[in-house]
Amino acid sequence: MKLAAVACFVIMAAALSSCDKENNPSNPNNPGKTDEKDTKPASVEMTYKLGFCADMLKYLDISAEYYDEAGKIKTIQIAKDSTNLTVKTKLPAKHGIRMSVKQKAGSNPPTSPNEYIAVKFLCTYRAVVLNSKGERLKTTSDGTKSDLLFPGDTYPRWVKDKGDGLYSILFEIDANGEATKGSWK
Repeated sequence: MKLAAVACFVIMAAALSSCDKENNPSNPNNPGKTDEKDTKPASVEMTYKLGFCADMLKYLDISAEYYDEAGKIKTIQIAKDSTNLTVKTKLPAKHGIRMSVKQKAGSNPPTSPNEYIAVKFLCTYRAVVLNSKGERLKTTSDGTKSDLLFPGDTYPRWVKDKGDGLYSILFEIDANGEATKGSWK
């Protein structure tokens, strides 16, 4: 009986010892296994959230230019109160959005100084830098918001003045996931 107990103990000790060798990243017989997190940036996922009030959608054609996955500029027309865009690219990359407005053909905004037109919009961005496994390394976000009322007689001038400059932001993101602001001009 004692011999069986000793044999059982030796077998269990050997089994536990081999488990430790298999799961130990510092074991020279077990290369490649590691618990270290991959901290090298590989890609960036940029999400834009755009929101517009009913007056803007009623009286204006709103467009947004942005950099797509291939680094090319794409243009979309905004026709609803909320739009989300997500673009994922490998690093280095260029990401940005530029919104423009013009008077919608056939729309008749109020022209009286006693009637008001709302100019309310929101544009936010969120940049998530990811490693090669898709794990988040860093997140940056910001945005802008407008909450204005214009008398009808000044609204056409505001539209003309804003034109291509409703809102824009551009980032150059290097291979290390570091972003610098650029310009669309």
